[in-house]
Amino acid sequence: MRYSIPLFIYGDGLKPEDANNPATFFPLSLSYKLVQDSGKTWLAIRNQGQTHARISQVNLQNTSLNSGLMGYVLPGNEMRFQVPASANSGQLTALVNSHTKPVVIPHQ
Repeated sequence: MRYSIPLFIYGDGLKPEDANNPATFFPLSLSYKLVQDSGKTWLAIRNQGQTHARISQVNLQNTSLNSGLMGYVLPGNEMRFQVPASANSGQLTALVNSHTKPVVIPHQ
């Protein structure tokens, strides 16, 4: 049996704003767009922050796209996740990292 566990290590200069509240450790800098590619619709999430973003429980226009872990977006990168072709741009919310309430991810 194998397990895959993500491990993220950060150097000096990256420290929490409030060490007692994990949700404020690092400021988020996320944005999204919908992309059509090869006849499929993709949710592209860009992370312009300094740390990884763990994306889960994603909703677009009050429609659930994912009820569990969708994936990680590493700093300075963009990840694409396939979504239904009927998906339209609107308010995107998700649980990000240790936040216990959904975060609004702005449209690019």
